[in-house]
Amino acid sequence: MLVVRVDDDLDAELTRLANRRARTKSALVRETLQHVLSSQAVDNGSAYELMSGEIGSVRSRLRDLASNPHYLEGFGK
Repeated sequence: MLVVRVDDDLDAELTRLANRRARTKSALVRETLQHVLSSQAVDNGSAYELMSGEIGSVRSRLRDLASNPHYLEGFGK
Protein backbone atom coordinates (compact mmCIF):
# COMPACT_ATOMS: atom_id res chain seq x y z
CA MET A 1 0.00 0.00 0.00
CA LEU A 2 1.18 3.49 -0.82
CA VAL A 3 -0.11 6.83 0.38
CA VAL A 4 0.60 9.89 -1.73
CA ARG A 5 -0.05 13.43 -0.59
CA VAL A 6 -0.75 16.08 -3.21
CA ASP A 7 -1.62 19.76 -2.95
CA ASP A 8 -5.21 20.95 -3.23
CA ASP A 9 -4.89 22.11 -6.85
CA LEU A 10 -3.55 18.77 -8.05
CA ASP A 11 -6.21 16.92 -6.07
CA ALA A 12 -8.95 19.05 -7.64
CA GLU A 13 -7.57 18.43 -11.12
CA LEU A 14 -7.34 14.70 -10.46
CA THR A 15 -10.91 14.69 -9.13
CA ARG A 16 -12.20 16.46 -12.27
CA LEU A 17 -10.39 14.01 -14.53
CA ALA A 18 -11.61 11.01 -12.55
CA ASN A 19 -15.20 12.26 -12.76
CA ARG A 20 -14.91 12.96 -16.48
CA ARG A 21 -13.57 9.46 -17.17
CA ALA A 22 -15.83 7.73 -14.64
CA ARG A 23 -12.78 6.30 -12.88
CA THR A 24 -11.46 6.49 -9.35
CA LYS A 25 -8.55 8.75 -8.53
CA SER A 26 -6.60 5.69 -7.41
CA ALA A 27 -7.15 3.99 -10.77
CA LEU A 28 -5.92 7.07 -12.64
CA VAL A 29 -2.82 7.33 -10.46
CA ARG A 30 -2.05 3.60 -10.96
CA GLU A 31 -2.46 3.90 -14.74
CA THR A 32 -0.27 7.00 -14.86
CA LEU A 33 2.45 5.41 -12.74
CA GLN A 34 2.39 2.27 -14.86
CA HIS A 35 2.71 4.34 -18.04
CA VAL A 36 5.62 6.39 -16.68
CA LEU A 37 7.44 3.37 -15.28
CA SER A 38 7.05 1.33 -18.46
CA SER A 39 8.28 4.20 -20.64
CA GLN A 40 11.31 4.65 -18.37
CA ALA A 41 12.17 0.96 -18.64
CA VAL A 42 12.81 1.23 -22.37
CA ASP A 43 16.51 1.18 -23.19
CA ASN A 44 16.76 3.90 -25.81
CA GLY A 45 20.17 2.92 -27.14
CA SER A 46 21.86 4.73 -29.99
CA ALA A 47 20.15 5.76 -33.21
CA TYR A 48 21.96 2.92 -34.97
CA GLU A 49 20.76 0.37 -32.40
CA LEU A 50 17.18 1.61 -32.64
CA MET A 51 17.14 1.46 -36.44
CA SER A 52 19.45 -1.52 -37.03
CA GLY A 53 16.56 -3.78 -38.02
CA GLU A 54 15.36 -1.26 -40.60
CA ILE A 55 18.68 -0.41 -42.24
CA GLY A 56 18.54 -1.36 -45.88
CA SER A 57 14.78 -1.96 -45.85
CA VAL A 58 14.01 1.01 -48.10
CA ARG A 59 14.87 0.64 -51.77
CA SER A 60 16.06 3.74 -53.60
CA ARG A 61 17.31 4.30 -57.11
CA LEU A 62 19.77 6.84 -55.72
CA ARG A 63 22.91 4.78 -55.27
CA ASP A 64 25.06 7.70 -54.07
CA LEU A 65 22.59 9.28 -51.65
CA ALA A 66 24.98 9.09 -48.69
CA SER A 67 28.04 10.38 -50.51
CA ASN A 68 26.92 12.87 -53.17
CA PRO A 69 27.10 16.48 -51.86
CA HIS A 70 24.40 17.50 -54.34
CA TYR A 71 21.75 15.86 -52.12
CA LEU A 72 22.91 17.86 -49.10
CA GLU A 73 22.44 21.29 -50.68
CA GLY A 74 20.30 23.40 -48.35
CA PHE A 75 20.35 20.77 -45.62
CA GLY A 76 20.03 22.38 -42.18
CA LYS A 77 18.94 25.78 -43.45
